[in-house]
Amino acid sequence: MKNRMVFSRTHRILNHLSNFHKFEESTSQMLSKLNEIHLQEEEIIIGFYENNSLKMDENIIVTNLGLHIFYPNEKEFISYQSIIEVEIPRDMEKTKLDHLIVHLNKGQVKTILISGGHDRFRDVYEFVRFIDRVKDDVKKEILN
Repeated sequence: MKNRMVFSRTHRILNHLSNFHKFEESTSQMLSKLNEIHLQEEEIIIGFYENNSLKMDENIIVTNLGLHIFYPNEKEFISYQSIIEVEIPRDMEKTKLDHLIVHLNKGQVKTILISGGHDRFRDVYEFVRFIDRVKDDVKKEILN
């Protein structure tokens, strides 16, 4: 199975976040969004991160190959293979962090909303850890 470590990382890092839901727990609203994405061959939906339960356009679908990110007027796929670095903005107060920054291999920089958590236990920290570990796992898998 392609990128098998992603399943393990998702279970260990993201599953405890209240805004993260396993695919089996998908609401009808989320299932309707799933119809809008095109999955690649061997791509499997693991779960989704819900930034706002009222606005489905702000959510993230986590798969074994990458992240499908929904914005108000568009959607985007970021593969784990394309990620060079992930970071937290340095100019924000830690208790108010609500996004992370991803640097991609083609020089692009993307901002991803991660709004959950409280005070110093913001979900963005766990999401950064997840992406960082998965990108390293994917690179190791490619080399082997």
